[in-house]
Amino acid sequence: MKRRLTAAALALIFPLSMAACGSQSTADACKEIATARTSVHQYSAEHSILDMPFSEVPDHLKKLLDMYRDAGKKVSNKEVKAAFNDVLKDLDKSVEFLRDDTPTTSPEYEQNEEDIDNHGQVLKNLCGFTLDW
Repeated sequence: MKRRLTAAALALIFPLSMAACGSQSTADACKEIATARTSVHQYSAEHSILDMPFSEVPDHLKKLLDMYRDAGKKVSNKEVKAAFNDVLKDLDKSVEFLRDDTPTTSPEYEQNEEDIDNHGQVLKNLCGFTLDW
């Protein structure tokens, strides 16, 4: 009888323990992004945007976004991942605007800048920082 009770208790507890192990805290998710942010800062310091021709700037910024995307693969916290992905999408649009030479006065450009601010604020509320590049 003791074995049956023990087996039943284990059967009930096992799924709960598996679910708890799979969740990532907000702090751990933000730490992954912060680590990438440090790498982006270091890379940017070594490869200054001011020292390159304008035609190379979009590719440089794309490289920085790829560094962030690599970190995003390690983020499983749903809230942080959603906020992070929103900011990355906005920054991707900024790179495309640079490639297309979209005027900064266009409504699409202005909307994207507003989206970056809004989504960046959500990430800042969760993690305490915004993405830089």
